[in-house]
Amino acid sequence: MPPDRATSLLYELFSGLPRQGPGTAASTRRALGFVPDVGPRSRVLDVGCGTGAQTLVLADSSPAHIVAVDIHPPFIDALNRKAHELGIADRLEARVADMRRLDFADGSFDLIWCEGAIYNMGVEAGLRDWRRLLRRGGHVALTEVCWRKPEPPAACAAFWSREYPAIRDASALLEAIEACGYETVGRFSLPASAWWDDYYRPLQDNVTRFRERHHDSPRLTTTHHDSPRRTGRTGASGPLPAGNRHLACLLGILWLRVLRDPRPLNESQRARVESVHQSGATVSPV
Repeated sequence: MPPDRATSLLYELFSGLPRQGPGTAASTRRALGFVPDVGPRSRVLDVGCGTGAQTLVLADSSPAHIVAVDIHPPFIDALNRKAHELGIADRLEARVADMRRLDFADGSFDLIWCEGAIYNMGVEAGLRDWRRLLRRGGHVALTEVCWRKPEPPAACAAFWSREYPAIRDASALLEAIEACGYETVGRFSLPASAWWDDYYRPLQDNVTRFRERHHDSPRLTTTHHDSPRRTGRTGASGPLPAGNRHLACLLGILWLRVLRDPRPLNESQRARVESVHQSGATVSPV
């Protein structure tokens, strides 16, 4: 299937959802509470914002100026319309941009937010690339899927190995974050409702309608291994495979504080980052 066609179908599948990944308003607010002194002079960058479910929560919960970016123009148009409807367009601006090529000036933001999207470029790659964008004492918030129990069921392990080879346990993820020059100042696991209420259940309805629209295209309406229980971080067509209790609900929100001014990593940190990168930890599922 041509890449453009595949991308179009993926966005079709995710259109109209309350959000484009797991999360809840309460979790967003809880995470925001880890960041001190978010005020009217604070600048926040929401990377991979989708239609802005979490962006709007951030705007409602703080007086900060927010710039939200996503690569899909319809998502950006929808978020800008909502900002105008709510009368907050003066401090919430959505732009079309690629998270791999953000062209903001160094030190532009106090807080970088990324719910369920950093996997597109890899945790280490994202933290390295975005570091320069932070001001002194800046924070990064992200969600990332990880194992929370050892030895997951074979079917579950095989699924995630195929769809997202970079998945790891929480301790390995925290080590990778530290290797990038950050300190974790708060974290928690998202509740099961973060996956189901505004994501998987609405997505399942979309999947049903998608199959009805494309019933004459068997490749689009059947899943790998003829299983109706398949999903992935890069596209979904049903609930998680058996064994999802072994997954952390994204590891929750990680709040990360830069240990020093944004500047190039020292030789020791660079060696650790490259070691993680070369081991395949930054393999993208896209």
